[in-house]
Amino acid sequence: MPFLIDGIERNCGSHTIPAGFVSAMAPYGTAANQPTWTNAQIHDVIVDKNRRDMQALFPASQFAVDQHQTSACNGWAKANAITRVRKLAGHDDGWVGSGSFIYAQMNGGRDRGSILEDGMLDDHGCCSITLNPYDRIFTNQISESAWQDAAKHRALRAYRAVNRQGWDSGLATGLYIGIAAVHVDESWNGMKGGRPPVAKGPGNHAVCIEDIRWDANNQRFEYLMQNSWSAKWGMDGRCWLTWAHLAQPFLNHVSYLIPATREVV
Repeated sequence: MPFLIDGIERNCGSHTIPAGFVSAMAPYGTAANQPTWTNAQIHDVIVDKNRRDMQALFPASQFAVDQHQTSACNGWAKANAITRVRKLAGHDDGWVGSGSFIYAQMNGGRDRGSILEDGMLDDHGCCSITLNPYDRIFTNQISESAWQDAAKHRALRAYRAVNRQGWDSGLATGLYIGIAAVHVDESWNGMKGGRPPVAKGPGNHAVCIEDIRWDANNQRFEYLMQNSWSAKWGMDGRCWLTWAHLAQPFLNHVSYLIPATREVV
């Protein structure tokens, strides 16, 4: 069903954005005009020497995941976000979410991908990766114990970032994890190092955005991306993106933020 994004009618499958879930910045989800931070305010917060280090909090040895050869990136992006907001909310128990479990709820019984918005709207919870490994991507493969565990990790409200300022503001608070689309091509395969080339396109890969930083050399904000291609890719499974990586996909997909919040047990 078509709906408006920034005044432009776009088709995002069979879903519409529910009232109260459309927001530039999560704390103002029901406001008509959502306040955002200025670039100066964002800068001052993210250069603070006491800002938490997401790479140290979520070491690749424990938290890097691999979607293998499936099309489940959307599920793994959401699972990575849930894993992180749980720990940021105080649940420091080593739990890692299963992206294949989430993907099974949105793929319609076929391994051919999904739209980013499906992860925002259809929260069936998320079980541990130990209960539903990467190769269980269909609902008939999910065990009863996985369903039971997923019921404990749900009720996470997602807020759409309607513009870049809202996206940057939400990430800068340190209270939200982002989910976005990027466009990848062959140049991303086997990449080593901190930043992939910018591939022009509408967005074909869903990723978790863990944080925002200030690149003083280039005078710009950068975004810490957690991929789902194992710890062997990039910078132990991560890389830094610029807005150039996100700008075109941002116009074609519903990028959103998930707050660190108390889970339902």
